[in-house]
Amino acid sequence: MKKKKLQFNRISGLLLTSVIMGTVVMPTVPALAAVASQANSIKPGESVSAGEAAYPSSDYSAFSSWHQYGAASLAPTNRFSSVLVDNQPNRVGTELFADVMDMTRPASFSGTFTTSLTSDNPGDKANSMDSGDALGFILMPAGISDETLRDVNQTATGGSLGLAGLADSSFIGRDFHSNPGTDGEAVKPSTPKGGASNLSIRTTDSRGTIKTTGYANADAPDAGLQEQTSPSQSTAHLTNLMTVTWIPELRSLSVDNQTLSGSLTYTVSSPTAPSYQLSSRITVKTQMKLATVASTGSNYSMMSFISEGNHFSVQKPSTRVRIEYIDQETGQSIAPSTSLVAPIGTAIAINAPGQAGADGRTIFDVENVMGYAFVSAPGRININENVKTYQVFYRKLKTKSPTVPVQDNNNSQSNQESQGNQASEQSKKPTSPIHKEQLIPSRDVQVNHLRTVQNEKTESQSPIVSAVQEVSPEEMAPAEIKPDNKVAGAKPSSQQESQAKVDSKKEKITGKQASAESFKKASSPAKGSFRAIGVMSAVAGVAVSAGILVLLKKLLALAKFLR
Repeated sequence: MKKKKLQFNRISGLLLTSVIMGTVVMPTVPALAAVASQANSIKPGESVSAGEAAYPSSDYSAFSSWHQYGAASLAPTNRFSSVLVDNQPNRVGTELFADVMDMTRPASFSGTFTTSLTSDNPGDKANSMDSGDALGFILMPAGISDETLRDVNQTATGGSLGLAGLADSSFIGRDFHSNPGTDGEAVKPSTPKGGASNLSIRTTDSRGTIKTTGYANADAPDAGLQEQTSPSQSTAHLTNLMTVTWIPELRSLSVDNQTLSGSLTYTVSSPTAPSYQLSSRITVKTQMKLATVASTGSNYSMMSFISEGNHFSVQKPSTRVRIEYIDQETGQSIAPSTSLVAPIGTAIAINAPGQAGADGRTIFDVENVMGYAFVSAPGRININENVKTYQVFYRKLKTKSPTVPVQDNNNSQSNQESQGNQASEQSKKPTSPIHKEQLIPSRDVQVNHLRTVQNEKTESQSPIVSAVQEVSPEEMAPAEIKPDNKVAGAKPSSQQESQAKVDSKKEKITGKQASAESFKKASSPAKGSFRAIGVMSAVAGVAVSAGILVLLKKLLALAKFLR
């Protein structure tokens, strides 16, 4: 018991020391290693973001950010500007901004649009409301092809507003002409040439057809700045700062995350007219592209767009990818995945633990996973919508349970094996319940007690029934011990039986008391039958009568029973 206690104390002390030193070697479940994470580390079960979500405002004024279609051409200036239509009838010119807008985020942008119209009849005063058919912004789905844009810029002249043919798109700008076929009853002519002073927010259906009813519009006359270019001609210069603000309604996001609705507000300000504002609730794709457009019919002018110095706050579309932590041997996940949100097209790197600064882009390093060794990470990747999952691989470490050497005082392996064998043999022997009545009493008490048992069987409490009888001097010859351990000889006499009846009542009272006291002095059978034999040997050494020998034989039988 003392050795076991010492062993337990040693194990407890070792485990406590191991915990303090951080060196316990035990099987583990996947968990984060308790290490200090770097600023750009990604951890299992967390969400992180990468890249800059907003486009830099410099993109809006960069020549490389815009692509021309139809009649559009770059203006020869040091700042970005485009001549959308160069004073020609029945033309469409479009400037397409290259980057994609995330319509699930609020957005706002503005641009300066100008027209320059010279009267074609001497004596007529030029009116900016006769400048053409349409001038303003277009929002179109990001997936519209270049081919479609080229076709639209050939066909969507006049009342088609440069919009017809673009599916699920919106026009936000000035509608300069009353065209009953596409404008319905909303746009009324305001000049002798059919010019109109209308602001409109127009949309198309999935086939690219312009909706003719239920759209937002307002009358916003602006004659522009008048210039007398000759005694018989004048020129009108219109300058409108157009601002668009978009507020999405995320609760309207479709189940497939492809469309949503929101509030679009269109504001026009001018140095030659009051400001006007128009709002409409429209439905758009979650990813759209921005363009500027001008369309002319029978009325035309020089129509231009300038982006320099204007406001531009637009978010890049983002996507969510999952970083998984995988056991390379089993292919099973060993830790909760990391959710990474990044703008589409963002270049990042996911490196090994401790290598967050080893690359040149937006860099992350993965954390260690307890119980595993790092194997590989994706490295440099470009975020796109086609790949939603990246995996980091680990290899499971071989673990072993703590072992504590305990010194053996005997310092003998053979002695340990011998003790183990003895214990094994002892465990195989059947055991019987041990009662106090089975303790071996002294000779006199036992003889008297067995007499009582013989004569009054109903009062016997002992599970062992033995008949111990006195013998006459003639029968006091040594008893023969047979191979089966049965006792032969020594038959009881009638005189002894009579005497037993006389003394039975007296011994009945005192027998149990004497037996109880003798039980305390007697050896316990739990110590084994060898102890009983030792007691019998002691009795035999001092006994000289044949009666004691008889008792010895019967005690031997009792010892066998106890085995």
